[in-house]
Amino acid sequence: LFENFKYFLTEQKSVYEAELLVKAEAATKLYGRVFEAIRGIEGVTVIRAGEGGIQRDPQNNKLMKLYIRFYVQPGEALTYLQKVSQKIGTMKDADGDRIISTRITKLPEKQDKEYT
Repeated sequence: LFENFKYFLTEQKSVYEAELLVKAEAATKLYGRVFEAIRGIEGVTVIRAGEGGIQRDPQNNKLMKLYIRFYVQPGEALTYLQKVSQKIGTMKDADGDRIISTRITKLPEKQDKEYT
């Protein structure tokens, strides 16, 4: 009976994937310290750059699509992603070059795998 009760108290976390557009200063080194800092955010399991790699805007800032896979409790995915986006927006590389902005371009989608 206790084991069954304990099971119901355990909240299932689900895996989600979303896409962000990251805009950084021209000299920012996105691979390396910035990617490691993103991977270090609690709940983030995988990040990868979009197929197009790093693009440039008219002001020569770097633009990159970033796919993030993370796990949270169902119903909290968008709130969590917004917090992750805000954290990324405050990051800098080893030389102090910074992320200018982040924008959610694809809302979180639940994946099949679940974690407890």
